[in-house]
Amino acid sequence: MDGTKTGIYFDLPHFSRNFFTTGVILNYPDLDSCGGAIDVLANYIFEAFLMLNPFERQDIAIACDRHRTARGPTPEGTRFIALFDQVYGSLRLSGRLLEDGVLPDVLVRAIDLAAADAAPIVDVLRSMRMALDAPLQVIGGGHDTAAQKFSAAGAALIRVILPGGRGLNVRNGNEEFQVDSMFFNPMINEVCYRGHTSFTEVQRPGQQPTTTILPVSAVVAIPGESTEGVYDLMMGDCRAEPE
Repeated sequence: MDGTKTGIYFDLPHFSRNFFTTGVILNYPDLDSCGGAIDVLANYIFEAFLMLNPFERQDIAIACDRHRTARGPTPEGTRFIALFDQVYGSLRLSGRLLEDGVLPDVLVRAIDLAAADAAPIVDVLRSMRMALDAPLQVIGGGHDTAAQKFSAAGAALIRVILPGGRGLNVRNGNEEFQVDSMFFNPMINEVCYRGHTSFTEVQRPGQQPTTTILPVSAVVAIPGESTEGVYDLMMGDCRAEPE
C-alpha cells in the first residue's frame, strides 16, 4: 500500500483478515432454478427476519453462494442462502432463525413482502414454507461419518491437512498457513505441521519463506479449499482418507 499521500503504509503483499462467525444455511432444490433472482429472494427473507426479530441490521447479513464441496446429501455446486452474524466472534443471533416456529413465520412474512414481485420468487417462497410442514429428519454430516470409519478400522488415524494444502492458524489471527510437511513431536506429544504463513512477510527475489512449526490443533482446514487426509500415528506417514 502506497502511503506517500496518506502517510499510512502496509508493507505486505496482501491486505486480508479471516475471522470465524456463526450462521444458518438454507438449502432448497428450487434455489438452483432461481438464477439471479436468488439475491432478491434472499433479501425478502432477510427483511422478514429483521421485522420479526429486534436485531440491529449491522449485526446480521445474508448472502448467496454455491457449496464448494459435497457434504452429506448436498452435492457440490448446490446453491444456498446463508444468514450469518457479522459481529467478530459471533453473538449467534442468526441462530434465532431455527428456533421453534421462527422460520415458518419468516417465510410467511417474506411471501407478503414479495406479493407484488415476480411470480417465480413468490412460488419458491411458498414452496419452502410448505416443505416445513413435512416431518423433520436428522441427517449426519460427512465428517462425522469419516471419523466413525477411522474408529471402526481400529487404526491410530487423525485428520490432517495434507502437504501443499492451506489452513488457518487460529493462534495468530486466523492467518493463512501453508503446510509443507508434518511429523510427530515427542516434546509436546502431538503431530505438528512444518510450513509457512503466506502473508506475514514480504518475499524478496530468491528469499525463502520462514519455516514455522505448529501443532495440528492450531491449524483448521478451510472448507472447500484445504486438501485433507489422515496421519497414521503407527506408521508415521500421511495419506488420503481411506475409502
